[in-house]
Amino acid sequence: MLKDSLKAGLHMAYLAKRQFVRNGMTEGVRIQTTSGPVYATTEDLSAGGLRVLADLDLPQGCLCEIEFDLRTSLGGRPVAVKTVAKVVRSVQSAKGYHLGLQFIDLKESIRAVIQALSVDENAGPF
Repeated sequence: MLKDSLKAGLHMAYLAKRQFVRNGMTEGVRIQTTSGPVYATTEDLSAGGLRVLADLDLPQGCLCEIEFDLRTSLGGRPVAVKTVAKVVRSVQSAKGYHLGLQFIDLKESIRAVIQALSVDENAGPF
């Protein structure tokens, strides 16, 4: 019981450090680098950036142009997103490279749509 309480406390502390709530959206992403395009799949998305799974590694600090479609929960037309992002993290796994990309010049209207789609998994009536 104490172990579960400690885990829950650590999880809450981790979430408190996040500036934006994340959404587990899965979409294809095109990352344009100086050496050509890299194609990846989103693992999660927030108004501050996204985490993708890619076959190729990109160095931390690398600036790149990214493109993906943002599908709203309202069933409307997807919103095409094209922005500049900075690679802030790269971790290799058996599946590929998990890249953390921070949005650099995301339009505020797109940021608002992403925030509206992001649901806090810990939010609720209690």
